[in-house]
Amino acid sequence: MARRGAPWPSRNIYFAGSPRASGARDDDRGYGIRKCSTCVHRVAPWVRALTKIISTVCFCLLLTSCTTPPSPPQPAPITLTPIAFSDLPGWDAENHAEARDLILTSCRTLLDKKPSGLVAKTAGLSRTDAFTKACRRLHEPDAKTALEIAFTPYRVQDAAAPSPGLFTGYYLPSFPASLKKDAIYKIPVYGRPKDLSERQDEAGSSRWGRWIGGKWQDYPSRAAIDAGALGDRAEALVWAKDPVDVFFLQVQGSGFAVLPDGRRLHLRFAGRNGHPYTAIGKVLIDKGVLKPDQVSMASIRAWLASVPPRQRDAVLHQNASYIFFQKDRLKAPKGAAGVTLIPQRSLAIDPKFWAYGMPVWVDIPGDAKLPGGIERVMLTHDTGAAIRGVVRGDVFWGEGALAEARAGAMRHEGALYILVPRQ
Repeated sequence: MARRGAPWPSRNIYFAGSPRASGARDDDRGYGIRKCSTCVHRVAPWVRALTKIISTVCFCLLLTSCTTPPSPPQPAPITLTPIAFSDLPGWDAENHAEARDLILTSCRTLLDKKPSGLVAKTAGLSRTDAFTKACRRLHEPDAKTALEIAFTPYRVQDAAAPSPGLFTGYYLPSFPASLKKDAIYKIPVYGRPKDLSERQDEAGSSRWGRWIGGKWQDYPSRAAIDAGALGDRAEALVWAKDPVDVFFLQVQGSGFAVLPDGRRLHLRFAGRNGHPYTAIGKVLIDKGVLKPDQVSMASIRAWLASVPPRQRDAVLHQNASYIFFQKDRLKAPKGAAGVTLIPQRSLAIDPKFWAYGMPVWVDIPGDAKLPGGIERVMLTHDTGAAIRGVVRGDVFWGEGALAEARAGAMRHEGALYILVPRQ
């Protein structure tokens, strides 16, 4: 997952019951050029004809090369509906003491955020009053009572697409690797290239690419990088046996390289090439290789291992996104919020809509792939290239075979609630 801090993002939020949340729209106002009704201009006919020709030419040029760049798309509005804690699915069964301790560890992160963003701005909250009071109220003797005194739950919905949200899972993979390239270990895990740059676009989103001759250009795609497009601009941190291991390391965003002598080298996110993320599970569905209910990390790995390298690489290259890494001496993984990730308590979200460190309630119904479902307090600790949207989350499962199995099987609909500090 991408690991970057972010301020409170400013977005459109509508509370249930407001005109915009109920489907009303703002007035459409036309702004044009006013004609001079008091002026009389006497112009020779040939001048009028020439003016008409020039105007026509300019109009054509305007359509082709002189057009104003389109405005960036506006974010989808968010509808927040306040509810009682008793209406939160599974609230009474939560480990309230554990949830309170979890939020207390995040209080410093919350208080460090600027109060001019998403929930703070819209709900009239501020860093110095609401969050401070909420953190103080959490010291009440009874954890359940403390949480209910400190926060108000709000059901989150994307006003443009009020269908259930999508939740997936991620984990911390480990794979065999070597510090030296040889006949066995020959797949590079690259560090950040020297010419890779990050900048903010008009909408405030990060864009990755490079400057060539003073012009911003896209960075090479996965296929181009695998074909040697990086040259000597990036160092191979380690060498892996299997390109599929490297691919899934990039999907997860961090992991451990296990060296031949048993040492474990933690690799974490350092940058991306900026190309859109494409889920290869969907690619295999579109090809008719797998059915939607068959797609999991295990089934994808099994198919990739069963086909010739050329066919395997053709599918991997459908995901043009490429992740670069850096070595990290810390054994515990940290998310974009800069805090240690907690299995089944850390949630990756879209930072365009949510700030890091926010307490939320996640409700994901269970099934055979997710026994018992998920109904619990989580914190917005991370993000990722595939995590885009208002009600979109990625649950961190930790490390190991069980974590890999649970994360790889997750693709579930669910609901998201934010816990907003009471005034």
